[in-house]
Amino acid sequence: MRAGAEYFVEPGEPAQRRYEALRCYFVDDASAEAVGARFGYSPATVHQLAAELRAGRTSFFRSSKPGPKGPRKTTTVRDRVLVLRAQDRSVTEIAEALTAQGHPVSAQTVWAILKSEGLERRGPGGPAPRLEPVRAKAISDWPAGARYDCDHAGLYLLLPAMAELGLDTLVGAARYPGTKVLSSFHSLASLLLLKASRRGRAANAFPLGADPGLGLALGLVALPKATHLTSYSYRVRRSSNVALLEGLARRCRQIGLYHGQGGFNLDFHTIRHVGEQVPLEEHYVVSRSQRTRSVLTFFAQDHDRDGLRQRRRHQGRTSQRGDRLRRVRGPRGFRTGTTMIPVWKL
Repeated sequence: MRAGAEYFVEPGEPAQRRYEALRCYFVDDASAEAVGARFGYSPATVHQLAAELRAGRTSFFRSSKPGPKGPRKTTTVRDRVLVLRAQDRSVTEIAEALTAQGHPVSAQTVWAILKSEGLERRGPGGPAPRLEPVRAKAISDWPAGARYDCDHAGLYLLLPAMAELGLDTLVGAARYPGTKVLSSFHSLASLLLLKASRRGRAANAFPLGADPGLGLALGLVALPKATHLTSYSYRVRRSSNVALLEGLARRCRQIGLYHGQGGFNLDFHTIRHVGEQVPLEEHYVVSRSQRTRSVLTFFAQDHDRDGLRQRRRHQGRTSQRGDRLRRVRGPRGFRTGTTMIPVWKL
């Protein structure tokens, strides 16, 4: 061999060593074991390199394009930065605009260009414009032909049940308070949608209020905000709640949801209190296996249905014994086959 042949026989660079190994494997028709022993590869590695070459995933040489080059990128970016700065854009806005145009630069590069041109920092901008929030009010005309995007469209499945129960009539008969803008049904139905969306507190009502599709479901421009829903709950009297639940139970019995033919499931449930000391009695909490301050609630459920017939909170220890029998045998209790008159509802 001539002088200098060791450059090809004993390649030092990894890329050249792969190239010579593949050339020996394909051109000289050597076996994978022989190629591996010569260039320091295992037979499996030689087969993998050959498979990548056949698939076109291996490239050893780069082709350069001779001829004049185009204008330098720095000059183009510099001119664009100055043009955007003349439009009173910030450094961050200029970097985002250039990146969107196919010239990715950082905000630090933009500031370096502006500083080299002798431009000072941009002064503080004024406050961001505040958009007037959409106020909850009844729609005057049905928006025929309009299209609304709704992120909580699953709540529309509750509307047929609300219509079948006649919820608007029940709320009106219970004499719930209303406002000059919103009726009592609008407020109660908004709270119902909030509860059905699994948002436990009225303070979490902002995503629903910003959804125009839910407002349309109740005939409103938008659902009420958390401030109205929170303050409205303090205006409601207990007599209205009891009247609504009594009317709701009668309506459920009329449409066949409650019949009582299979009896009732009567049970107590303890809700543990977490927080500061409050004047609550101690009850046995099953989940904690101990007696602690808690709220004892009473439930009456129809045996053949999933609907609750009665719920009562603040159940005392002294009234636990015999409470189940009083709910069934009492003059205002539940009786199979007769008109049901619910008592002490939430």
